Amino acid sequence: KPCPFETLSAALDAAIAQHRLVTAEKVLLEQTLVGSIRAMTEVLALVHPEGFGQAIRQGERARSIAERLEVRDAWHVEVASMLSAVGYVVLPGDVAAKLNAGLSLEAAERDMVSRVPAVIERVISHIPRLDLVREVLSHQGLANASPAIKGARSQPTGARILKIVQDLSRAEATEGSTEAALAFLRAHRDDYDKALFEAMTSACSPRPPEVKPLELRDVQTGMVLASDVKSRTGMLLVTQGQRVTQQLLERLRNFDARVGVIGPLLCEVANGHASARPPS
Repeated sequence: KPCPFETLSAALDAAIAQHRLVTAEKVLLEQTLVGSIRAMTEVLALVHPEGFGQAIRQGERARSIAERLEVRDAWHVEVASMLSAVGYVVLPGDVAAKLNAGLSLEAAERDMVSRVPAVIERVISHIPRLDLVREVLSHQGLANASPAIKGARSQPTGARILKIVQDLSRAEATEGSTEAALAFLRAHRDDYDKALFEAMTSACSPRPPEVKPLELRDVQTGMVLASDVKSRTGMLLVTQGQRVTQQLLERLRNFDARVGVIGPLLCEVANGHASARPPS
């Protein structure tokens, strides 16, 4: 002090440029990258519902929990959750379904699952600036996945969030509903730290939407499917809990035109959505 005007002006210009750079990177990561991975996951869910049907829902849950826990850059937990399903592409559909349902695996199936983390690592190694995501995924022991609840307090917060979200998903499959799954986890709540369990309960407790049986023609984007959707040949098309997108609707309509889709479809209908048409 006193500071020459030229020096002060140059310092301010440099600070503004640095702020713009940091802001642009933040937008790139939080919006462009996350949006791209969501879009990729939606497409994969259409062709591999056993592996990816729950990926978007789990990602939304993971980010919601992370935000409640005030995790820095909560987007990375959502991305890690969605990318954790990438390894499922190497699994046969029946093995992926058993894994999601928390069923016991045979020795050969466990061997397949043990190679999933390496597949995930190879995929994300091509994506720059995902150090936080890779750290979270490095703690995911899919080879040991089972219905049993295991404590993991030594893991990073993001990894513990993914663990409890995956535990909830498997419990939903075995217990039959989110309410029953939460009750099951509550009986094992000592395996989770208190803040994590409370954040999960707050983020994932069902908000009683109206569930309606709808004909395919009445299903709208934004609704959430309350049950699995199958073709009349028995093929699983969409898993329960998946949010309806325009691409998903197109897939269902195409299958309905070719082989038929079993209806009506149970959908969570928010206030403001059109009611189901009366049967003709």
